[in-house]
Amino acid sequence: MKLLEDGFDLCGHLQALRRYHFMELADWADSFIVSIYKKKWSFVKSEHKRAEIQGLLDLALQRSSCDSDPYKERLFVYMNEQPVVSLKASTCGLDVLDDILLGYKVDWPVNIVITEEALKTYAEIFRYLVQVRHAVFSLTEVWRFLKELTQLISRSSHNRPDVLKELSSVMKLRHQVYHFLSTLQQYLHCHLSDISWRRFQHSLQHQVRDMLDLEYVHLCYVTDALHICFLSAETKPIAAIINSILQQALELRSCFKSLNYISESTVKQLNLDSLINFSQVDAIRTKFEGNIKDLYILHLKSSKYGEIGLYRFWGYLNYNEYHSLMINKDMGCFYF
Repeated sequence: MKLLEDGFDLCGHLQALRRYHFMELADWADSFIVSIYKKKWSFVKSEHKRAEIQGLLDLALQRSSCDSDPYKERLFVYMNEQPVVSLKASTCGLDVLDDILLGYKVDWPVNIVITEEALKTYAEIFRYLVQVRHAVFSLTEVWRFLKELTQLISRSSHNRPDVLKELSSVMKLRHQVYHFLSTLQQYLHCHLSDISWRRFQHSLQHQVRDMLDLEYVHLCYVTDALHICFLSAETKPIAAIINSILQQALELRSCFKSLNYISESTVKQLNLDSLINFSQVDAIRTKFEGNIKDLYILHLKSSKYGEIGLYRFWGYLNYNEYHSLMINKDMGCFYF
């Protein structure tokens, strides 16, 4: 073990996996996602996608706080062997995000501890965190659109209470979905980068006596990370709800048409219905409210003990009891 730590820098590799796959330092990740978002993927041949994405990753890392980190040279992009087909994302050319996995090169004897199976788990968690960040970014784009639209309406003949009420309902939905995803993002970052890591460090110091112990403690660490992200077998119902809300964030972005073609001469004839698909917004609202209700029911059945899990996440999400009060009101009953 001493040889692994001193001679082969095992701790450095573990910190690098935390830094990149768990996004402890994620300034590069935001740049990476924006670059992918802006790329015209319809013009890129499928066999060239991996190389294009690798180039975007390298550029994002060079422009980030990780530029001088030697471990970044061990990162490489590979694609999911069984692509995830997302209709809404695909129409925007963003389905590529669902297929991106981040690899990490490890040599013997470090690969005795950081095994191939463990690296697959790291890659799965990375893909999940990218999806969450992308959904948050999409909602930021929605907010930018709504702010621009509000300014246009203030200069148009549609500056009426009924129009502003319609727009306000869209803003409210956007804020609700954004609150959910930003809370999820903060929960994941806090527990992956801090709480789980500290628990892992404690185990390394007090539970490891030989190589088998070291491999086992690391396995527990990555398994714990899966549970934090609701990606374990036990948390599949929660993952399904979260995936649905991630999809709704992308769908919400597709409800709006570009404002680029609107000029000062046409702003007075601005037609809100031509810019926002209100029926689709209503459908997303219905699905989102249903998802929150389902999550609340799962929360009531979940364990109230431990530092991680749905009970803890729901506490962050429902800090002012807004969701629970609204759900109980709709259901006509209270749970204790």
